[in-house]
Amino acid sequence: MNRIVELRIDNDYTQVELAKKLDMLRGTYSLYEIDQSTLSIELVSKLANLYKVTTDYIVCLTDKDKIGNLKDIKIDKVINTRIKDLRISNNLRQSDIAKILFIKQNTYSQYEIGTRTIPLELLISLCKYYKVSLDYMLYRTDVPNPYPKSKKYVV
Repeated sequence: MNRIVELRIDNDYTQVELAKKLDMLRGTYSLYEIDQSTLSIELVSKLANLYKVTTDYIVCLTDKDKIGNLKDIKIDKVINTRIKDLRISNNLRQSDIAKILFIKQNTYSQYEIGTRTIPLELLISLCKYYKVSLDYMLYRTDVPNPYPKSKKYVV
C-alpha cells in the first residue's frame, strides 16, 4: 500500500470524499493511489496541508510524518528562487544542474525564471543532490536539513 492510501485510510476519508476536498474526480484521484498518474507539486502540497504532514513524508523520503511547526504551503510561493539560491550557493552553473538532472540547460533555466513548472520528480532529485528536505524547497520550513530517510518505501 502506498503512502497516500495509508494517509487517506488513517484519516477516515473515502476516495470520493478526498477527491471532493482536492477538487477532482474520484477516478482521477484513484489513479494516483494505484500509481497510474504522477503526483504534482501542487497535489503533494495540498495533501501535506490537509493531513498536516511533511511533504517529504507524502513522497516517501522519510518515515517522520510530523516534524516541528510547518507552514502551510502557498503553491504560488516561488520555488524558482529556492532552486536558484541553492545553485548559486553551491557555486554551480545552470548547465551543471541540467547535466545532473539529464535535461537541457534551457529547460532548467526556465524552471529558475519561473516560466516553466519543475516536475516533482526533478524537484525531489534536487532535494537529494543538495541534501535538503522537500519542505525546505517548498518554503514550509526555513531549516534545510533533510529528515531521516524512509526505509519502508522506495521512490
